[in-house]
Amino acid sequence: MVMWAIWMHRNSIIFDGGSCWQRSFVEGMKAVTLRVKPHIRDMITV
Repeated sequence: MVMWAIWMHRNSIIFDGGSCWQRSFVEGMKAVTLRVKPHIRDMITV
C-alpha cells in the first residue's frame, strides 16, 4: 500500500504539481479497512 501511495505521489509531482504521499496512504488504508473482516480491522490502526 505504501508503494502505491509513493507511486501516486510521484505521478502527482510530474503531472499535477504534487501532493502528500502520507495522506494518500492513509486514505487508501481507510478504504481497504471498509472491506476487511471486523476482527482483522481491529488490528489495523490508521
